[in-house]
Amino acid sequence: MVLEFTTFPDFLETHSDDLFCFWVYRRGYTPYEQEKAFIDESQFEDTHGTVCRVVECIAVSEGNYMIGVQVCIDEEADELCFDQCIEYYSLSEIRLKLWRKKEE
Repeated sequence: MVLEFTTFPDFLETHSDDLFCFWVYRRGYTPYEQEKAFIDESQFEDTHGTVCRVVECIAVSEGNYMIGVQVCIDEEADELCFDQCIEYYSLSEIRLKLWRKKEE
């Protein structure tokens, strides 16, 4: 069965009880990388994704959204615990995927 969504908020509403994992895209390169004329092959700031729950979604421009997330403090714990602070990211600056906890 294929689900079809017309807007990103519709998608988030359908997955309101699900957790996500995200990576932040790199914005630039260090002066050392530029001077030596090479780049890090990673397109993300960190190789490890951050597990979170999306708690807010704000339309900021045509097709782009700002999402507010609460980050999981320890995704390996039996009971997940989330930071009480809300961090905001532009959807165009991150890669987002549905996250499933590993089966024991």
